[in-house]
Formats: sequence, structure tokens, C-alpha cells
Amino acid sequence: MKKHILAALVAAIAITANAQQVTTLYFLENAPMRHTINPAFQPVSNGFLNFTPLGWMSFGVGNNSLTMSDLIFVDNNPQSPTYGQTINALHPNADKSLLLKQMRSMLFVNGDITLGFLNFGLRIKDAGYMTIGINERIESGVATPKSFYEFMLGGGMKDVMGTNTINLNGFSMGLTAYTEFSGGYSHKLDDQWTIGGKLKLLLGQAYAGYNGKRMNIDASYQEWRLYGDLGLDVAGPFDADYIGRQVDEKTALEVIDGFSNGEGLKMDSLFDTSNIGRLLRPSGFGAAIDFGFTYKPIENLQISAALNDLGFIYWTGSRFNCSIDTTFVGVGEVNYSDFRDENGNFSAEMLMDSALNNMRGLLNGIRFAHNGKGRAKMVSARLNIGLDANFWENRIGVGIVSATRLYNARLYEEVTFGLAFRPVNWFNIAMSYSLLNNGKYSNIGAGLSLMPYDGINLTLAMDYMPTSYAGLPREGKTPLYVLPDKMKMFNIALGFSICWGTNRRDKDKDGVWDKIDMCPDTPRGVQVDSVGCPLDEDHDGVPDYLDHCLGTPPAAIGFVDSLGCELDTDGDGVPDYIDQCPNTPEAAWGKVDSVGCPLD
Repeated sequence: MKKHILAALVAAIAITANAQQVTTLYFLENAPMRHTINPAFQPVSNGFLNFTPLGWMSFGVGNNSLTMSDLIFVDNNPQSPTYGQTINALHPNADKSLLLKQMRSMLFVNGDITLGFLNFGLRIKDAGYMTIGINERIESGVATPKSFYEFMLGGGMKDVMGTNTINLNGFSMGLTAYTEFSGGYSHKLDDQWTIGGKLKLLLGQAYAGYNGKRMNIDASYQEWRLYGDLGLDVAGPFDADYIGRQVDEKTALEVIDGFSNGEGLKMDSLFDTSNIGRLLRPSGFGAAIDFGFTYKPIENLQISAALNDLGFIYWTGSRFNCSIDTTFVGVGEVNYSDFRDENGNFSAEMLMDSALNNMRGLLNGIRFAHNGKGRAKMVSARLNIGLDANFWENRIGVGIVSATRLYNARLYEEVTFGLAFRPVNWFNIAMSYSLLNNGKYSNIGAGLSLMPYDGINLTLAMDYMPTSYAGLPREGKTPLYVLPDKMKMFNIALGFSICWGTNRRDKDKDGVWDKIDMCPDTPRGVQVDSVGCPLDEDHDGVPDYLDHCLGTPPAAIGFVDSLGCELDTDGDGVPDYIDQCPNTPEAAWGKVDSVGCPLD
């Protein structure tokens, strides 16, 4: 039982986010925070406000290779002593080749959190929308080459009598925490085009990054040699550069000895909690931009694209390199009689000291070198491209979204299909289905957005929603079905917003919402005034789109035909509104004066 719980925890940690966005949110049209997918998307309400992390938060966890079922499963080998039992991938009876087969060449594990402290939006007239946001964002990721797991799980050394080289190049890990201050604006250019953008100021709290530029293990039955170069960057609310100066040109053994004799790093100086200014001062400064657009080539079809979080943070921490060339030949023969204290009792402390002395040679082969203070690092950017079609007066929508994420110079892609139902303006529900780049297809998402006419909005959206569960065995009890065995990722977003001006149904699509539209059946494409009625510039009672005689003078109002042209009932060429002889006979046509009377 304990082994299965441990394996489940390891799997849960391994299921971290390919996120920073919940793609299902794309299909919830009335969700205020939908603009985080594309800055050109305008919320349907006139304004919204959310604050504290309960107002807006998103969380994602995932990896690019493994599901829970790859790590915990029922042993189907009839020859195995554990046949029919639930075991984990590290069990002695488990076939490790099945696990290795599921891994990509680089196993990527990452996670993201966004906490919204304040987000505000306001419509500017009819065409514009402004947004302001303050959010805390955390990104983490670990990339490990498959060769490492092939060695650890594949039986160790293939050539027992020779040298086995394990390539660990590309191993990296990182953690970034920063605060994002953003200001955005979206503008509807016409009935087809809408553009939007955001400017973001980024204040970094902490960063730790590790990159194994070149790292190998040569393993034989006689010795193991570890050699290569590592890069390490550190920044945070402490004197990170102090670390670099103290370890510069020292071996790992010298650093450890410095700790033991009091000459090493002074931790009270490193983490001086009395210096509040240091704790509050940002450890990095940066900027990023979002840019997006939507285009409607025809009425019910929309194309959208957005590039989000294109930017960097310059971290003011410390950089140093670590060069390794060390050999391990074993701990040697252990004679327990050599580790007895003065009373003749076995001393574990003496044995440990002896083992540590044997390890000192390894530490001498690890050397640190300070490599400067600052470093600029890109934040995780994402490209979203969408295509969606709407039917039945926008009550049903179908679409597809391609999301490509750039993280640590690697691209991670997914494609999501969505189906949205919007029976009324305040109720949106959506289902999604994601195709990931590793060929696993258990990726159903769901979303719900509720927004009364004026008041609040509640949004809940999930990607990769668990739909299948495996049983966690319990001695003498029914298995506990709590393990989402087909899930390798999980993203969730939750929003609680105060909204106003939410009745934005526009049946005739003239840009004026039904609740104030005085002409609710305007033909498509006709220009209208502020109350939704077709424009009539000359005020003759005939709208401009039908008026063949624009510019009718005020005196002629009431004396025009259905095309907006001045009436001339007797056909003498003088409009009725100035004709003082309205019944001129046909024989006199062309022989009348300026007021329509026959010439004399």
C-alpha cells in the first residue's frame, strides 16, 4: 500500500502543466478573462472587476510522456508472482521496457500557477475595450534525457566487462516567480477586423535555473567516471552574488570544509530577514507584449491569432559554472570490527565518517567558478491560432485552436477542438478535446460560465479532465478509485468577477444591443445610429441605404417618394413642396415658372 501511494505521489508530481492557459476558456464567449487567450477578444459586458486570487486563478500540471497508467497498473504476466495485482513501474516484477517505450527522447515535466490580485476591464464607447491586470505567475520545469532512465531502469551496464557511456546532455531545470503588471486595449476596426495588444511590466521575485551543457558517465565494473560542465543561475530576495563570490574557484570539498570550520558561507548574511528592503526589492526587471487580432471573412466565421508573453526578465542575481571530472571506485572492503568505540560497541558514526572520507576524492573533482551577476531570460511565450464558426444566432459554436508554447528553447504543441452552447446570453457551456503531440487521446475538457444580467460572473474551465480512474488497492477493502490513470496533464481556471452591462445580445448584428435597439430588424451591413436605427442624414424619412436622392432640403421633408426623391405630382418639373400650381396640365409641361405656374 505504501509503495503504491509513493508511486502515486511521484506520478502526481510528474503530471505538471503545459499551461499558463486553459484552452477550453477560448470557447466560453461570456467569460471576462477570455482576453488572456487573445488580447483582441472583448468581454461581452461593459465592464468587469475581480480581485484577490479567488477572483482569478489558474493552475496546470503535466508532462509530455507518461500517464498514471504507465506508472501504476495491474500485472498481466501469468508467470509473475504478482499476477493480477496492482503494482508500480518500479516494482521488481514490472517490465521496465514498457515504461521506457512511452518516454520521449527528452522527458519534460513542468508546472504553472497564475494568481490574479486585480483585473479590471471597461468598454470605451462602442468599439474599444481597456483592461488592467496585476497577476503573480510561477513557472517550473525539468527536462531529463531518456538515456538517464534507460540506464537506471534498463538493467544498468549493457557491457559488463567494458565501458558504458551514458549521455546526460540537455538535462535542465528551472523555477521562475514574477509579478506581472499589464495594460491592454482592444479596438473593433469594422465589422470584420478587431485588433488588441497588451504591454506588461515584469518584476521578478526569484529564479533558479540549471542546465547540463555537457554531462556524461563512463561506467565500468572497475569505476564510474562523471565528467562535464553545468551552468547555474540564482536570483532571489537575498544576496545571490554573495554566493558566487564565496564559491568562486573552490572545489565542492573546500566549500563543505568552509561550512564545517566556520569560514564558509555566512548564512545570517545570506538570509538577513531584518533587512525588509532586501526582501521586498525585486530580483529582476523585464517586459513583455501580447498582440492579437480577429478577422471575420463572412458573418458566422472567425479567424483569430495571438502571440502572448513575448518578452524577458533581466535577473540581477548570480551566475556560476560547475566543471566536473571525478571518479568513483567504490567504498572498498568494509570490516565492521574496525568501527568499534572505546567500549567495543559498533559505531555507526565511525562508519559514516569513513564513508565520507572515501567520498572526499569525488568532491575534489567538482569545481565552481563565478561567472558574473546578471542574465536575461525569456519568459514562456505562446502562439494561439483559432478558427470558429457560429450557428443559430450565435447559440452554437464549433472551433479549433492550435496552441504552441516556447519553453527553454523548446516548442510544445497541442490542438484542441471545441463545441460551445450559448442558449442565452448569461449561460455558456463548452466541451473540448485536445490532441497532444505524443499521441495520447484521453484529453477531454469542459467549461462553464454563468453571468446574470448585472452582477457577477462565475467561470470554471478545465483541460484534460480525468474521465478514467484506477483503483488504489487497500488490504481487505475495496480498491479506492482515485487515480486518474489516463491523464498526463491537468489545467484548471477559476474566476469570480463583478460585471455590469451584461445584456449584450444583438439579434440583427448591427452593433447595438437588443435592450436599447429601437429598430431590432435592421438588415445586415446597414449603418445605424446610437439606438440601432438606419441612418437618415437628410431626415426625409427614407434611410440612407434606400435613399436615391441624398441631401433633401428640410422644406421638402414630407414631400418625397419611397426612394427619398422629391415628389412632382403634376410632372411639370417643379417639386410639390414649392409648386404653387400643383395641377399643371400636361400641355403646359416645360412652360412653367419657378413656382410651377404656367407662363403668361
